[in-house]
Amino acid sequence: MLVRLRPSVVVLMLPPAVAVWVVAPLAVILKFALIGDLHSGVFNDRRWAWAAPSTLRILKRRGGAIVTNETLARIPRAAQVRTLVMHDLIDASDFSKATVPTGPLDALVGEKYLLVPVTYASDEPIAELLRAARGLPEVKFVLTGRAPEEVRAAAPKNVVFSGFVSDEVYSWLLVQSAAVMALTTRESTMQRAGYEALAAGKPLVTSNTEALREYFTKGAVFVEPTVDSLASGILDALGRGALLASEMSDLAVDLEGSEQQSLIEFRGWVDTLMGSN
Repeated sequence: MLVRLRPSVVVLMLPPAVAVWVVAPLAVILKFALIGDLHSGVFNDRRWAWAAPSTLRILKRRGGAIVTNETLARIPRAAQVRTLVMHDLIDASDFSKATVPTGPLDALVGEKYLLVPVTYASDEPIAELLRAARGLPEVKFVLTGRAPEEVRAAAPKNVVFSGFVSDEVYSWLLVQSAAVMALTTRESTMQRAGYEALAAGKPLVTSNTEALREYFTKGAVFVEPTVDSLASGILDALGRGALLASEMSDLAVDLEGSEQQSLIEFRGWVDTLMGSN
């Protein structure tokens, strides 16, 4: 496809690290610039961190990097890689197609629940979350995705597993939730669910990391990956739900200008790279 299309610029999502090694030789042969859209896993996931130095050397020569937060940006910048911070766009338009779920999930209609979007990855403190849920029987938890059997077996009765759902049903789950929880044990890792809480104007319970504190300056409760901290944060967010929701909506407005500025900067960067290839 690259040979056929002959692009001037290629944006490559990483990891996996092998992708940059496949594309980099073609970048030299076909003379296109290469921008790496770098997830924090490039640097802090043991499956890929060993390859980070070579990835950065390639991006330094061929173009640059995009990351989601200033904390993470320090790493490629230290390696003299041109780096642009771009957060996800805040877009509430998707919620207009929200669809009420059918089947077992229709029991959530009219219920108050905490939505916990998870992938059951190694940086998510699932065991601690389930123990916190067991100690809060009055709170209903909805965990997304296909949960491993051992997670299902360890879950108390107030935890509902949604399984994989359509975009429309997920939008409904988000819009109808009392609050959203987005957790990671890794520094420098942003949370897609946090962006979604921002777009929907929902209170957020999230991890106490520099990257997340830097971005979610309103509407959020920050927690440590311990049972007591998770439980306390959940009760705090639900107890102050209306105030935190209002703050989150205000934050979305505050961030609109920075979003547009980063898009302008990115477009200018791409135009420059296209003009030089």
